[in-house]
Parts: sequence; structure tokens; C-alpha cells
Amino acid sequence: MAMQHTQEAAATHDVAIVGLGPAGATLANLPGLRGLRVLVLDREAAIYRLPRAIHFDAECMRVFRAIGIAHQLAPELVVAPGMKFPAADGELLLDWQRPIEIGPQGWHASYRFHQPTTETLLRQRLAAMPHVDVRLRHDVFSIEEGDDVATLRYEDMATGRIMRSHARYVVGCDGARSTVRRFMGTELEDLKSHERWLVIDVLLRQDKPELGDHSVQFCDPSRPATYVRGPGARRRWELMLMPGEDAAEMSRPEVIWQLLSRWITPAEAVPERPASYTFHSVVARGWRKGRLLVAGDAAHQTPPFMGQGMCAGIRDASNLAWKLSDVVSGAAPDRLLDTYESERAPHVREFIETAVRLGRLIQTTDPQAARQRDADMRAAKSVFTTPSPRLGPGVHAGSPPAGWIGEQPALGDGARLDDRVGYRLHCSWTRRGEVGAPDDGIVVVPADSPSALDWLERTGAGAVLLRPDRYVVGTANDRASLRGTHGDLVTPARLPTPRFADRTRHRMTRPGLTFSHVGFFVHDIARMEDFYTRLLEFTVTDRGQLPGPNGTMDLVFLSRDPDEHHQIVLITGRPQELPFNVINQVSLKADSPGTLKAMYRKVQAEGLPGITPVTHGNALSIYVPDPEGNRLELYRTCPGMSRSPCASRWTRAAGRRNHGAGGGPRAVASRLHAARAVARGDGPPHGPGLTPFPAPENQQETPHEPLDPDPPRRPCRRCCRTRRPVRARCRSGEAEVHELRAAHGQHHVDRAHAPGA
Repeated sequence: MAMQHTQEAAATHDVAIVGLGPAGATLANLPGLRGLRVLVLDREAAIYRLPRAIHFDAECMRVFRAIGIAHQLAPELVVAPGMKFPAADGELLLDWQRPIEIGPQGWHASYRFHQPTTETLLRQRLAAMPHVDVRLRHDVFSIEEGDDVATLRYEDMATGRIMRSHARYVVGCDGARSTVRRFMGTELEDLKSHERWLVIDVLLRQDKPELGDHSVQFCDPSRPATYVRGPGARRRWELMLMPGEDAAEMSRPEVIWQLLSRWITPAEAVPERPASYTFHSVVARGWRKGRLLVAGDAAHQTPPFMGQGMCAGIRDASNLAWKLSDVVSGAAPDRLLDTYESERAPHVREFIETAVRLGRLIQTTDPQAARQRDADMRAAKSVFTTPSPRLGPGVHAGSPPAGWIGEQPALGDGARLDDRVGYRLHCSWTRRGEVGAPDDGIVVVPADSPSALDWLERTGAGAVLLRPDRYVVGTANDRASLRGTHGDLVTPARLPTPRFADRTRHRMTRPGLTFSHVGFFVHDIARMEDFYTRLLEFTVTDRGQLPGPNGTMDLVFLSRDPDEHHQIVLITGRPQELPFNVINQVSLKADSPGTLKAMYRKVQAEGLPGITPVTHGNALSIYVPDPEGNRLELYRTCPGMSRSPCASRWTRAAGRRNHGAGGGPRAVASRLHAARAVARGDGPPHGPGLTPFPAPENQQETPHEPLDPDPPRRPCRRCCRTRRPVRARCRSGEAEVHELRAAHGQHHVDRAHAPGA
């Protein structure tokens, strides 16, 4: 057929999705719920009918509920009770039980389904969305990135016409041989599991209860096999192809019936078309490049032994959809999309690696190795549980349950939480309806049932904030912390102290530039990399080389923030004869008093010289040198304490008459005056936060004593005249201040810690 001239699309789409399998159809539906203009291109004319996925879990069911197909899908499903692993002699080696009751997510833990039925329902929902354009038999062959959009060129396979469309973002859900992934230049990391299997679906002519409802992994070295009960009359067998066997020959009907003869006969079932697959285990190195992203099998592939292949693609779509929606709408910066891979890649890797381990157990074909495996497993009496990994670094913060899939207790009226809130940016469970408010953009759902209150009790929080993909952002106990957690989604950087921010935001906010990272030259780059990654838990994000004045310089890029490619760059080439260290300090802010205490213990255990705890009035700091003498500051701001920087060592015996290390408001003011003199160049050679200031007149500085990690609690008398424990909130100060002072054996810094002082 002769090619036609290129036709230009009339409008720019928000998102273009290449591929309309389960992951692509799910990803098209979710932004469609938010009103995005979505273009979907698929080279196939209809849904693929060969045997493929047969299992999904409660998390996927929550996504399908959000899309609006759960009620139609439910009658087509069967609840799966688990999986058994018998040896060749029939003795059970491993038992993987799945509860058949409704679980914490509001659905059953495991479902068996027919994939074409599910895909049909997903496509029907897309057809009802006028802003979603689905084009079948359209084959993408070119993608070009521009400054504002990506341009796709594709062929209408029905007419041969070449067409062009534009989209702000392009997502490849186009399978293991992804075209989008090739244009990204992304390579695959091989996890070393590749085996050929023959998959056969049959339809029972009549019920055959002896086959059972459990899935069975037959660990028989002569031919490993799998049995899976599907919905209705559908049953599946997966049979490992042995070396030298031809897939086409093994797919002949007479051979198939011979292979299935130990379980079923031609009189009992009608076979559907068999399919041979090579089960792979790979993860893409890079799920995003500019405006191009990949999801589903284009980003990762897993052996089927956990039934998590399609589940992983649905999770990808659920994670990415709300981020695309927020970025396109302007509610979040573009770098939010970088958290897609940082969150999902470690999560899916754990499932793949577990499936690979199970595959090695199942696919053992050496008789002697199989006998040893059987003996080891019988001795161990293993019971397998489903992994529940946390998301990798991204849009969540704090202790559990942050980063895990949230629970869905029933509400007081019997409704599900997901039904109440829909596909929203946030929702919260709270005992106090006043914690959130509509102007926060948070849907507030009171915990009005025993199961909801029980979940809150287990988290130890007054509110649990959830994302649209139902993962927990964090927990909160008051309105301020709730709003702060919400802000992390759309405002990654916030000034540390609200009072300070209120007074200075109009002077400190500058459009166009945002501080990003710092680099410094080093002598021993390997030693420095070890220090920053092991002790301070930075991640190496990249490496490189540059020409320098004395030869090639090596570079190591480090970051603790998934939104930033690097925050510190280590560069070889520091001169040996340098008379002093030009780096004054690099500061890292602790997210809690507990973190600061933990880091103090950590650097003490490292045996580093010159560890100096310092109080600034509005912050507590630990100064510590790195292996090459660069000074690091680990600090925690103290809301409600002195608003002016000052510095003095933390001590136990700091004079109470002078109100602790700060020495009172007059001392604070005099020190601030001295600090400003230093800035003008006419003061002494020290300043706030650099070295401890001299003690006030008539007050001798007490030598520093080691900090007690578990100090006794003391009554708070200085500010509120009560005998409450120091960890309790008092009228004139913040609980955090008391917690910090109690942690380090000194209650008050100065009178100015009280609001309005």
C-alpha cells in the first residue's frame, strides 16, 4: 500500500500512551478521571486472546474500583486460597496460604481472573470519556522530544497514512520489546532467570473438584509444572519446556493431551490455543528520560511464580497517573515525575527477586539437586508469606506506615473509604474533623468505626494521609503537621521555621533560580564516598570524569533527595599544599529530635575527632569533620525558641540564672550584634554557628560532657510554672523544644523560647 502524506493532529494531548494492554488501559483511565486529554495508540486491532495473566491482588482491585469497573468485574472473579509446592513424591515442601476473608485493603488478598474480560471493561470505560482518544491499528515508529512537547509519528495500518501528534508526555506501555524504551535509550538489567514454558488454558466440560482451588507448583525435576484454577470452568497448566524440545512440536494437540494426562483427559475439557513463553526477569535502568517514560513490561519483566506480572504494571499506572495529572495541571513541579522510578523500581525489584528465588526452587531439573532441595525444605518446614515492600524514596516521609499501601477500614455507614473520597490528591483518617479543612485540598473522613479507630491506634497518629494511589504520605497529630505533610507533595522545599518564614518569605523568595547542590575537591575520593554513603546515607546517583589542570578528574555524584540528581559532588584534584580548608561547612537538617540523637550516637561510634554539640537559640547542632576535615553540621530547628542565632556548647550545668546556654535575651542580642559585626568585617574572627561564642560575663563555660541518650524527665517550671513532664506540651512553648532539651540534659536555652518573648 502506498504511503500517504503526513497528517498533523489538531491539538496537543496532555499524555500519549503507546500500548493498550492492562497497564496502558489502566493508565489511560486514571488521568481521564482527572480530565486530562489522553491519546492512546496501539498497533493491534483487538484484545489479545492468548493465555496471559490470571492473577491480581487487592491493591489492583482498589485501582479498578477507582476506575469504576469493580462491580462489573467481581462476578467474573474467583478468590484464590493460596499456593502449594509439592515434591515429585507428593510431599508438601512449601505452603503459601492466602486469606479468603476480606482483608485490610477492603478486598480479598488474591483473585483469579480472565484477562480479556478485564481489558474489555477497561476499554469500555475509555470509550465513555470524550477527552480520551483511542486509536487501534496505529503503529508508532518515531518519537522526537521538543522543549514543550514530544512529537509522535505513526502509521494508520488500515490506510497506510502517516500521522503526527503532539503530547506533553509519552508513556510506553508497549511491552517487553518497547518502542518507547528504545527511543529513550534505556538498557535492561538482567536478573538471570530465563526459561521456556508452555501455557495451556482449558475449559472444563463438567466440574472436576479433585483439581482443587489452590494453585499448585509441581516441583518435579522430570518436568516442573504449574496448575492454576481460573474463573468459571477455566483451568490452566504451565509446563516447563526441557532443553532440545521444540515449542511448535510440543503445542500439537496429541502432545498436549499426553502432557496433561496425569490430571485431565480430552473427554473432560476443551483446550484453548496454547502459547509458549520465555519467562524473563529484567528491570529497566531508567524509567524516565525527559518527556518519555515506560511502564509495565516495558519497564520490568518477572517470572510468573508469584502472579505479580500484571499487578506490577497496574501499580506502575496507579503511581504514575496522579503524578502526571498534578504536573500537567501545574499543581506540582516536573521533577515529581522522577519519584515514579525511585519509588517503583525498588518495590517491583523485591517481587521479581522473590519470584526468581521461587523459580529456582520450582525449576530444579537435576535429580540430585532436587533431592537435596527436598531434604532441606522438609527440615526447614517453610511457610511463605507475600512480600509487602515499602516504596523507594519519594513522596512519603516519616515512620511506618508512610510509604506502604494504606488500609481501607469500613466506615460507620458500611461504605468503603475509596468510594467516599474518589481519585483525589489526598484524603485523611482522623478522630478530629477539624484537623483538615476544604481549603487544604484534603478530603477529611472521620474515623467513625471500630476498624478505623483501630488502625489509627496502631499507627499512633490522629490522622493518616493517603495519596490517590492509596499509599500513605505520612501521619499527623494536629492541623499544622497535617498541612505540612500535604505540602510535601507540591512544595518539596519549605523554610524550616514557620515564624521565620512568615517574616522573610517576601524577601527570600526569588523567581528563576533555586539552590541545588555543592561540589568540592577531595584527596581520597573512595574514602570520602564511603563516609557519605555509609555514615550519612547518601546514594551514589552518577559517576563521571572531566579534564583538569593536572590530568583527568574523577567525579562522584551523591544525593539523599529523589527529586535531585545530586546534592554533593566529590571531585578529585584537591591540592596537597592547601594551607587551610576553604569549605566552611555543609549542613544537613534532621527531621526529628530522634534523628539528631541517633546521628550523635553514630558519629560518636565512628570515633571522629572534634565532635562539637552547639546550641544556636533557634536550633541545636552537632559539628563533625568528614575524613578530609570538611566541617559538617547536623542540626534540628527548634520552633518557639530564640529567633536570633547564637551559639554555645550544650552542657548539663549551664547556669539557670542566665537561662541556659543562650544567656538570656540581652546576651542573645549582644551575640547577634557581634555576629553582624563579623559580617561587616570589623568584628572578631568568629560568627554564629561557626565556633562556640565565649561565655557571658561572670559566667564560666562548663566543659562539654557526653550526652546521655536516655536522660531522666524533669518538670517544666521555667515558662509555665507546672510540674508536667518535659515531653508534654506547655502553654508558652513547643513540645519539640522540651523534647530536645530533655534529650540533652538542659531544659531551656533562654526566655526567648516562649512565643512573643
